[in-house]
Amino acid sequence: MDDTRRMLHAVALHDERAIEVLLQSRSHALDCPGIEPRTAALVQLGALVGLGAPTTSYQSLVDHALAAGVDPDQLVAALGAVAALVGGPRVVAGATSLGRALGYDLDAALEDPPGAGPD
Repeated sequence: MDDTRRMLHAVALHDERAIEVLLQSRSHALDCPGIEPRTAALVQLGALVGLGAPTTSYQSLVDHALAAGVDPDQLVAALGAVAALVGGPRVVAGATSLGRALGYDLDAALEDPPGAGPD
């Protein structure tokens, strides 16, 4: 049995040592062996959206994602990638949290939504 299959088998059987290996302390969650930091950031953003994570959970991830070279458009595209799986309410909440983590003034946007003003 190869290492990958052995690891998946052990985790599926709830082997605490194998799980500990996956959860071992790293300098940041983007330090994932076998996955480049940009990809890890996009995957983890999808997980935050799917979990309905609070806004504060997004800030560190977004900071590290931007530092790893992910641009804001790619972060928004990641929302679209998970939308059909997690549903509209989770994507709306995720967009709000992502916008705040990127430093956008969403309160002003809510007061004057796009297309609401005079043409």
